[in-house]
Amino acid sequence: MENTEDRFFIESDKKSSELDKKVLSMIENGQKSELTAFLKENNLILRFPEWEIMNVIGTFNSDLRNKKGNLRVLKSLKKYGLSKAKIENDVLRLELRGKKSSAYPINNVFLNTDFLVDFYRRQGECHGICLTFAENVNVDCSVLTGFSYGLTNQSKYLHSVVKMQVGEFPRIIDTTMNAVLVEGFYKELLGFEILTEVPQSKIKEDWALLKANGDTNLKEYFLYRDECVKRLRERKDGQSQNGGIKRSITIENTNQKNKA
Repeated sequence: MENTEDRFFIESDKKSSELDKKVLSMIENGQKSELTAFLKENNLILRFPEWEIMNVIGTFNSDLRNKKGNLRVLKSLKKYGLSKAKIENDVLRLELRGKKSSAYPINNVFLNTDFLVDFYRRQGECHGICLTFAENVNVDCSVLTGFSYGLTNQSKYLHSVVKMQVGEFPRIIDTTMNAVLVEGFYKELLGFEILTEVPQSKIKEDWALLKANGDTNLKEYFLYRDECVKRLRERKDGQSQNGGIKRSITIENTNQKNKA
């Protein structure tokens, strides 16, 4: 990937973050007229209900102590298309504009993923966690990379998730939200725009090469896998000829538990 392309994705995340902070500030300060004018002036569509649902799922799955409070927030969003929001056996059951899903915490479905409960360890680490997750589970899966929306239709963040069959439906494992969600519901919630899909077979094939090159840009790997691997192999051949030093990345173990 060229530096110009790398800057594009970084700049997109930065601009989206700045836009969302401005919009959220107006929402929190009750500046309704200013917000309406800002949205109209910039041709923006507000996605606050979806953003709120996403945050509640992440909070609920990471801290079960405020279950009732989280459920009240979800029920307040009924007029925005969230027609179902309830708790069954400590798991959220949701329906958004006709798309249904449970919202299992990841460690309810897979073993050895307690590190995902820590909100701060998850943030900004989706690409690395997805890589490790996909390499270590014993179920066929793939890593999807694309744009997910924030608070507006112009707030777009480069994001990676794992897709696999869990139970009856294809599901998305979103490590940032700490949630296992039905694919259709996930796409409705985040407006996820898929750019690339890297199958588990390719990740396992590339694993040793990626371990030996710990400074690999994982955004680049998931977006331009073939070109990235070609360059890493050329680097490896050059290091072998010149006695270069290998680097490594940290691997977390994630073994599947048979539970949908």
